[in-house]
Amino acid sequence: MGIYLNPQNETVLAAVLERIYVKTGKKFIFLIDEWDCMMRERQESEDLQRQYLDFLRDLLKDQPYVALAYMTGILPVKKYGQHSALNMFWEYSMMDQDFFEEYTGFTETEVKELCDCYDMDFDGLRADMIQMLVGAHIKVSTYSFQNDMCNFRTKDDVLTLLIHLGYLTYDSVREEAFIPNREIAREFETSMSVGGWLV
Repeated sequence: MGIYLNPQNETVLAAVLERIYVKTGKKFIFLIDEWDCMMRERQESEDLQRQYLDFLRDLLKDQPYVALAYMTGILPVKKYGQHSALNMFWEYSMMDQDFFEEYTGFTETEVKELCDCYDMDFDGLRADMIQMLVGAHIKVSTYSFQNDMCNFRTKDDVLTLLIHLGYLTYDSVREEAFIPNREIAREFETSMSVGGWLV
């Protein structure tokens, strides 16, 4: 099957996927990691954000070729600027992940047990997180981090992982971590409140 270009030599992805679906009868599964990268990195450009949201909507909304669209990101799917959001998703937050708890990550009890087992300062991590919530920068040693999600020997390893995941910003000159913006701070507040870390 050929892919045909429009007169401006632009391929319209949605049209191509629909033709493939019509010809084969097979639907597509879309996996989009960090769907919100444009919203975070181009905050000043509402026009680019609008184009991106239009692209996602045209690609995914009410399309017969979509079996499933799974998107991950830090920011929730919501209205951006004057432009309406993607309203065809069920949203699950890893900050309130009771529904997925047994399938992803560790429960709070398991984390405490692991901290005790490996002599990690669980309460020190809590204290650092609370300090960052009020705007403090926390000294972090990133050198012992094993670049995986399994080997945590110190609270610095946990903080380094949060830096890698984009939940914390890192000042490499001062070797300090901090919460980058109010939106992420709210997610930390919610998570810590649900987990009983905020009193």
